[in-house]
Amino acid sequence: MEAVFWCLVGLMLTLFVTVIYCALAVASDAAGAMEIQEDRFVTPEVTPVPMPEEVKVVVTYPVPLDQGLQDYIVQTCLDYEISPCVVFAIIGVESNYDASLIGDNGKSYGLMQIYASQHTQRCIRLNAYNLLDPKQNVLTGIDYLAELLGTGHDIEWCLSWYNGHGGEPCEYARTVLCNAEQILEGVQVHE
Repeated sequence: MEAVFWCLVGLMLTLFVTVIYCALAVASDAAGAMEIQEDRFVTPEVTPVPMPEEVKVVVTYPVPLDQGLQDYIVQTCLDYEISPCVVFAIIGVESNYDASLIGDNGKSYGLMQIYASQHTQRCIRLNAYNLLDPKQNVLTGIDYLAELLGTGHDIEWCLSWYNGHGGEPCEYARTVLCNAEQILEGVQVHE
């Protein structure tokens, strides 16, 4: 599963580096047009170099969330070094992508079904006071998942803890991982 995440990160970094390289190459060519002659700058005639058009890459995941929220989730996952596919799978299992869901007899909220009572300090630290707000909810859930992954345990153990199974192997963790693989297979990249 980690290999899948790193492949996706590698793809995104490759695209980023390519765009930066092209921009630097154009800037370098323009700077090279200046010549130093007898301690003064001489500007030769320069033919304008056309700047490459900015290429915007859009990655779409096969989940029923709008593109803006998908982009927010992906960026937050990259910031925390977590696979977006795993987070999308957690959201699917926890709330079936329903941001307004209140579950567990009013104890868990939103996309990632966050227990407000168990994450009070986390919510304060993250300024996430409305767990029915999709962005605040996923930020809180991703932060919690990152904390679990920081323990050094494998992803299945962390998912088990996330769902309240105390690290024991469980169907929840297997389902999330299976769904994450299916989501990864459906990822589309557009220019």
